[in-house]
Amino acid sequence: TLFPIFFRIFAFYQQTDMGVSTLYKKLHIWRLRHLSEQNYTLILSVVVGLLSGLAAVLLKTLVHTTNKALLNFQPGLLPGNLLMLLYPFIGILLTIVFVRFILKGEIGHGLPSVLFAISRKNGQLPPKNMYSSLVASTLTVAFGGSVVQISEVGGNA
Repeated sequence: TLFPIFFRIFAFYQQTDMGVSTLYKKLHIWRLRHLSEQNYTLILSVVVGLLSGLAAVLLKTLVHTTNKALLNFQPGLLPGNLLMLLYPFIGILLTIVFVRFILKGEIGHGLPSVLFAISRKNGQLPPKNMYSSLVASTLTVAFGGSVVQISEVGGNA
């Protein structure tokens, strides 16, 4: 798989004190010499499309697997119908715990947070933006809730 190869390359650059910034500079120089701007944009668009597709498949698989596990879960303490009524509340509670205590802040809402990072932070997104929406959406949707912004429900407009 690709992971061991990536890990070996990363470990090699850490051992040789080349670091990520040096690797980035070398890749950037190679790109300027060998790729036109149009081909570079085309390659980046294919990579972004593939990664977006993989993220969508991952989200769908996580939601489906979690939902199936919840439907097959029979603790014996509560009847199944009552448990189905409680699942959305449990999902929202788990999502709140994840956002407040693990992330310790807001998740942000997709495009607005990306545009803000581009305009004010030189395009630097916090690392938590890579996984936070995936985990929170999985918890909410798999437990029977729906993913909406607070302003859509009647909170702050």
